[in-house]
Amino acid sequence: MRKSVQKEIDGVTFTIRQLGAKEGRRVLIRLTKVVGSGFAGESFAAAMVALTDADVDFLCDTFAASTDYSEDGGVHTYELGKVFDEFFAGKYGTMIRWLWACLEVSFGSFLSELGINPAAIEDLQKKAMAAMTPPPSAPTS
Repeated sequence: MRKSVQKEIDGVTFTIRQLGAKEGRRVLIRLTKVVGSGFAGESFAAAMVALTDADVDFLCDTFAASTDYSEDGGVHTYELGKVFDEFFAGKYGTMIRWLWACLEVSFGSFLSELGINPAAIEDLQKKAMAAMTPPPSAPTS
């Protein structure tokens, strides 16, 4: 039986339904092609940069069709797929957090086994930022 999970992201309650096996395998194959054989660590971060517009459209469209949301504690619930463009306009951080939540709902145990989780992604981001930040200059006397 497919699970349905509620995730609170930036004040919005998303109800994310797990993908079925047929849809899930399409997403898994698409991600695997992007990520390639190095499905963890630094190579995972590099692979995420390789996502094309078509890949992101595919992922967002697929998961939006299995997501509802509410901004008033569940009094009114809306289908995300019907209002995706307007809903996420200017909310790209929220969109990325929602997309990650969708991946967790459908592929959480699989991703965890590969060492791919929000903490690992955040660690990679920090390492990338550190690598781009010039070292402080030594004080001159």
